[in-house]
Amino acid sequence: MPNSGPLHEAILEGWGSFEEFNRIFNTRTAAILGSGWGWLVYNKRREELDFVTTANHDMISEISPNLVPIINMDIWEHAYYMDYKN
Repeated sequence: MPNSGPLHEAILEGWGSFEEFNRIFNTRTAAILGSGWGWLVYNKRREELDFVTTANHDMISEISPNLVPIINMDIWEHAYYMDYKN
């Protein structure tokens, strides 16, 4: 992650540090059961970054037209099977 620019500044404003953003993004996304997506979005209504999850690969545009996707993490239950089994 670059140490400057609008995205970096918005992450620092919203989460205090990139490390804290990374921790929260990974923790909340890993908590999705089954399949879904973790999203870093720009909330046009609030004019700030936010974190959103969607289940079963629902599109972010189906939740709100005010959310603009920036980063997406795909979670599938079978992606962990070899490490964690059932």
